[in-house]
Amino acid sequence: MLDPKKLMLMVAPNGARKNKEDHPALPLSPEELALCAEECLEAGASMMHLHVRDQKGGHSIEPELYRMALKAIRDRIGAQMILQVTSEAVGQYNKHQQMAMVKDLGPEAVSLALRELCPGEDDETAMHDFIKWMRREHIMPQYILYSPEELLRFIKLKNKGFFLDDNPFVLCVVGRYQKEQNLITEDMLLPFLDHLEREIFPWSVCSFGPMEHKIALKAATAGGHCRIGYENNIYLEDGGISFNNAQLISQFSQSLCSTSRILASADEIRQAFCG
Repeated sequence: MLDPKKLMLMVAPNGARKNKEDHPALPLSPEELALCAEECLEAGASMMHLHVRDQKGGHSIEPELYRMALKAIRDRIGAQMILQVTSEAVGQYNKHQQMAMVKDLGPEAVSLALRELCPGEDDETAMHDFIKWMRREHIMPQYILYSPEELLRFIKLKNKGFFLDDNPFVLCVVGRYQKEQNLITEDMLLPFLDHLEREIFPWSVCSFGPMEHKIALKAATAGGHCRIGYENNIYLEDGGISFNNAQLISQFSQSLCSTSRILASADEIRQAFCG
């Protein structure tokens, strides 16, 4: 288990939907992602949540595209960051294709939407087998939960031993995309916290738009971890548009100094989850 004082700070630099029109510094190519990783590492991030695009700029989970991006990043910064690939469907992939990608690629870490890969009881046997395979391959999964109700389901599954141990890593998504960003408030984190305060497994949050920073800081003070970046937000705390992903990471790293938390390194996280 990671030291409770240590905070896992992950950058989500691009996502599946945005393009250069949303922000010219949005990293899309392997080379841009490698530069972004270096900048965000220097700003305090120890993990990167990675999306790749096809030749037309569309969302993809093709293993070869991931391999190109992962190589470019590793060539630039070595193993100083944990690189987490996404299995997000975005309406294009089914659960079998998502699992097949992970088995083909064998990444160090992967994010998995519980509602996509295991939407109901009939899917639990296949998902449990997949979790056992990831454990054997020393792959670090993070389970994405989009509502407090999903979190409750996750907790029930965990208590049955579904995730094999008491240390599964989750991401709680606070809010939704563009049309609701101005309606997101810090209080939207509270229903998640009501359930999490009775649990001891590691959890993280991400949110959308200008409230990203405040919600991340609130999660940090409550014992959680944070995912920040252009996938969900380009705005600084003061409402101005950031220069790049690293500026968002730097802003949060500086604010963290006002709490009792300190940033975890990639090797500390590896030891806690895969050691």
